[in-house]
Amino acid sequence: MGISLQERQHIALPWYHPQHDVSHQFTPDSPMALADATPSASEQKLVILAIDFGTSNTAIQFVILEPDEIENRAKVSPDRLRPITHYPEDIHNSIGDQMKNQVPTAFLYPPDPEFRDSDPRFGPVKNEGEVDHRNIALFGYEVVDGVHEAADEKPRRNKQPMTEERIECFKLLFQNDPETREIREELQPVVERLQDTRRIPRGSPHVAITADYFTRLLSHAKYQLKVLYHLDKDYKVEIILCVPVVFRLGACMDLQKALAKALCRVKLGGAAFSDKWIPRFSMITEPEAGAQWALKQYPIIEKSSRLLILDSGGGTCDTSLYQTSAGLPLRLAREDAPPTGGLCGSNILNGMFYKHVLRRLQAGATYLEEKRGKTLQEIAQEVTWEQFEQRKRGFNAFEEFPRPQLFKCEGLVSDTEHRFGRNVIRIDHGDISMMFHSCLEKVWALTETQLTMARERERPIKYIIMLGGFSRSESYQIRLKKGVADYNAQYKPQIELLGQGQPIDPTAIAQGAVLRALNKTSEPARTLPSSYGILRHIEDHEDSPDYKYLPAKSNRGRSKFTYLDGKWWFFDRIIWFAQKQYKGDDIGTDWTYSISSDHVFVNSEARLLCEELIFISDMTMESGYLREGRKNKGSRCIGKIVADMTSLRDERLILPEQNGRKQCWRVSIELVVRIKGLNLEVEARYRGEKKGECVVNMAPAFVAFNG
Repeated sequence: MGISLQERQHIALPWYHPQHDVSHQFTPDSPMALADATPSASEQKLVILAIDFGTSNTAIQFVILEPDEIENRAKVSPDRLRPITHYPEDIHNSIGDQMKNQVPTAFLYPPDPEFRDSDPRFGPVKNEGEVDHRNIALFGYEVVDGVHEAADEKPRRNKQPMTEERIECFKLLFQNDPETREIREELQPVVERLQDTRRIPRGSPHVAITADYFTRLLSHAKYQLKVLYHLDKDYKVEIILCVPVVFRLGACMDLQKALAKALCRVKLGGAAFSDKWIPRFSMITEPEAGAQWALKQYPIIEKSSRLLILDSGGGTCDTSLYQTSAGLPLRLAREDAPPTGGLCGSNILNGMFYKHVLRRLQAGATYLEEKRGKTLQEIAQEVTWEQFEQRKRGFNAFEEFPRPQLFKCEGLVSDTEHRFGRNVIRIDHGDISMMFHSCLEKVWALTETQLTMARERERPIKYIIMLGGFSRSESYQIRLKKGVADYNAQYKPQIELLGQGQPIDPTAIAQGAVLRALNKTSEPARTLPSSYGILRHIEDHEDSPDYKYLPAKSNRGRSKFTYLDGKWWFFDRIIWFAQKQYKGDDIGTDWTYSISSDHVFVNSEARLLCEELIFISDMTMESGYLREGRKNKGSRCIGKIVADMTSLRDERLILPEQNGRKQCWRVSIELVVRIKGLNLEVEARYRGEKKGECVVNMAPAFVAFNG
């Protein structure tokens, strides 16, 4: 039973103390809770929109469903998927160039800390009057355009030093591991300057920066949907966010907070979003979305085969192994090994090149600062972004007869000792090759680990599928091709490398996420590595349906009497309805559990709000113990469901109960819990009718099956 919060707040009971009150303790750890769900208009179109938020670049794919297609969405053709394009200042915006389907993950803060008050994309304008374009936040190619303007000595949109406001690679701020420490430390001075100037808050800077970036990104998507597809305020939105496999639960929760904040500002579809939760929202790991795309892209993939997804982007390289179904239509049947990931993406390559150039300039070209009026850091950044970034895709680190690489650098004078020419910096082919090898050997090590595990378990891999921007590199494809050839020379059966010699679609991950949303029955079976529970008040009576969950009498503590209904209760106990699983188990793709719940309200209560709290733990748990007790140490609340049952009283569908001179209202509801794919769905039902729901996305909690 769940005694209502209203009872505990408004009635002076002998056992009541504020520290036991759920309303005092519950501060949501994340915006994962959906409460007071309201039915949407049946005549509205639905836009399914997937965001592949990358370290270097971000892409959005979407599909528009007519009202009569929403229920049978699996029948929608994948050919209807479309990318968001036409980003401001896009240097790739030409017909046939797939790079126009993505935008750099970069943001430039203006000097004014109140810039959001004068930009309608960040909410209602507070500062009326003419907009000062120097105080407009830039994102994506606009930031790149700022570099070009600076290089040409044209007026910048933002006259502060570029290194003080421009920030990239901020996706890595969501991580807290040794691999990303160096880059996070390099970003820290920029973050501190933004905090010191009050452009972002002190707490959770990664959430604030990402929320600002998402605001500009989704504002552009909203504009394109309106201009090109004539969608203004007559549609609803379902959002899928792609996350790396290396992101832990806290990182995913923070990422969702950032997205919720951006949606609250942008009001996509005209809806008034809350910055605490997102309706119709889910997450999917990047490799799993890539696997979904691969099934559509490569018809040669066979039934009951295992495919290794190798997703190499700007920051991380993620690997995940899946087995396909035994029947048609082909789908992902299960995850078949623990996912792995490492920091060896193309941005790491950029970082090594930048440091090399900066070190060379500091050694023999300090005069450039006075000559060009820029810092050496800015100059090295220009060489990296404007030249190396454009040329690295075609660079062959395995070339037999290499020649030195020449990079333009205005103002340099000939200097044999430091290998400078006039306006040119010479870099040995071998120096750049070493940078590539540093990343590529880590990529192959991740791949080889998966191959070895699969071989030792006698579950051989049939296909390796290359995804991500880094996989477009010539050197990357040569290294993977060589690695697979060497492996095939030693072991059987043979592995096929898919994607070599072909242009890799930069929106493949986002496309796969939309395809999954269109056909959710294609979810693979998984092992559940966390336990999930619900907060209960259990009546001290053997006939109570929840009494069986109590521990032995010596461990259960004392029950307490409430005058409200004249009964004895064990308050604030957690019933764990889904337990952590281990090797050899999987929870399937659609698991269901139901439990009854009684809520008691004082007679004078204005609204009858039935509230339930959902908990998570990384351990196997025992039910029936106190929420704050040692048996539930480490558990935390991740969602709540609120069902407004006031209409039952107002329409006289329930009658008050009499307890001596006291009257109370008792509402009996059914809680139906479903673990469906990567979502934990909890519905509050009254006589079979849904009255409220909570959706908790569990993408960061799931790990692969390791059978």
